[in-house]
Amino acid sequence: MNKHSTNIQIRFADCDMLGHVNNAKFATYMEIARVQMVEDWIETAKDWSETGILLASITINFLSPILLNDKLRIDSCVSSIGNKSFKMDYDFVVDSPEGDVIKASGSTILVYFHYQKKVTIPVPDEWRQKINLLQETNF
Repeated sequence: MNKHSTNIQIRFADCDMLGHVNNAKFATYMEIARVQMVEDWIETAKDWSETGILLASITINFLSPILLNDKLRIDSCVSSIGNKSFKMDYDFVVDSPEGDVIKASGSTILVYFHYQKKVTIPVPDEWRQKINLLQETNF
């Protein structure tokens, strides 16, 4: 399964007093990766004011601290698609002299939503087709 990679710039304000990236920032980094994947792989000119995705669930597993000067990227993929929702998985990867180290992992359940009508709607076929093609899967 192909993964989408997003480089993350860790800011000083992202860190706690111990110099670790604060746990609340991990959800923000997942959002950055998610939006970047949609823009790169699925829909470059998405108008988020009419339809889009809502976060229904988030899980983060912390393995070891991420520090201010770490070179961080988020590798993400869509691991399953339902009728109106899909699941994304994320790895928080730090480049080290020994190679890539996964510092955390996570997943989100996202619901496709019509903002004006305030209802969930099916994941667009165009999204499903592009995800299948780019990830070499068949949802």
